[in-house]
Amino acid sequence: MQKNAVIFLLFVMQCVMICVLYRVRLGINMLLGLHVKNFAIIDEVELDFRDNLNILSGETGSGKSILIGSLNCALGGRVSKEMIRKDAEFAYVELYFYSEDEGVKRVFEKYELPEDEGQILISRRIMQNGRSVVKVNGEPTTQAAVKELAEFLLDVHGQYMLSESSWR
Repeated sequence: MQKNAVIFLLFVMQCVMICVLYRVRLGINMLLGLHVKNFAIIDEVELDFRDNLNILSGETGSGKSILIGSLNCALGGRVSKEMIRKDAEFAYVELYFYSEDEGVKRVFEKYELPEDEGQILISRRIMQNGRSVVKVNGEPTTQAAVKELAEFLLDVHGQYMLSESSWR
């Protein structure tokens, strides 16, 4: 029995090392923070994800889907003026990332985006006329650039598919 436990432990350690080496080879991406203003029913909220494990949980209707929707919005998802909170002039979403990913660096070079030692600030402002302005590190850019960055920066996984109607 002890021999099987030792073999299993060695296998787990080997898997952990493979995962760590794989992650180092690909680069490190980390969502550091989220700032949302006038989005759906949110007046304003700032979340800091720097320390420890972060889990979004709460009762039905507490706003989890709205926060995920704001992430998708900032990373190039479809937007409409209906996403703007009632009586507000605009909606605004900012995402703060740190990345050492080579794919991210290639996207920055391709679109000539300003680099800041791995720090990435993606923002999107949605106006009442239905238009939006997207910036990366303060520089206006295209939705295509942000969508390409998003492929390297963040994967959102959840139990249910989100639709715009679930954010209201």
